[in-house]
Amino acid sequence: MQVFLLYIGNLIPMPFVMTEKTKAILAIVLIVIGLLCLNSIIKVINKCCHSRWTKRLKEFQAKVRQILDGLDADGSVHHEPTPLGHVDHVFISRKGVFVIMEIYYSGTVHGGNQADYWEVVDKHYVESVDNPVLLIKEKVKGLAQMLQCNPDVMLPVIVFPDDTELRISTDIAVLHVSALAAYIQAPFPYVLEEDDVEIMTRRYAALQDGVRNRLNSTGH
Repeated sequence: MQVFLLYIGNLIPMPFVMTEKTKAILAIVLIVIGLLCLNSIIKVINKCCHSRWTKRLKEFQAKVRQILDGLDADGSVHHEPTPLGHVDHVFISRKGVFVIMEIYYSGTVHGGNQADYWEVVDKHYVESVDNPVLLIKEKVKGLAQMLQCNPDVMLPVIVFPDDTELRISTDIAVLHVSALAAYIQAPFPYVLEEDDVEIMTRRYAALQDGVRNRLNSTGH
């Protein structure tokens, strides 16, 4: 810093004198400029990271939707909007009502059934998040009431990206997205009649229409 200030002083024409006070002021000015530049660089880096994260999230969501749409012949697929928050997709078939929640985390996820929080460990951070198993179980109960069906026919599923390491112990399906189709197409026993599937499909579609109407009325 002293060498730089001396260099600056040599550039300033006489009779300007680089006093100790002037040097101190210049040093403060240079520090402020450096901090402003650093802040701008950090903002650019954060924006790039957020853009990359958003792109990967959209790719993950599109993959889940594509898989479910490919199963349409086996049942009825319903995407957002859903009558219950945090539920992204519902698949209604004779095997039951699959209630699907998407979760996008990178790194390693640790968790279990009864814990209030799960832990997400990435190379840059460690984060505690609400236990999604407890959340989706509550959503399933609410949806069963809305569809006027037995809660036993509801099949909650939590889906993660393939590159997320799962260290999970639960009594519901917690899957990588690449395993979603195989899970739904597994030989589950039929628990619904075709008429039941049609009735619940109409009920769920009516619930979705209600959500769309509310969103339209509020300008969303």
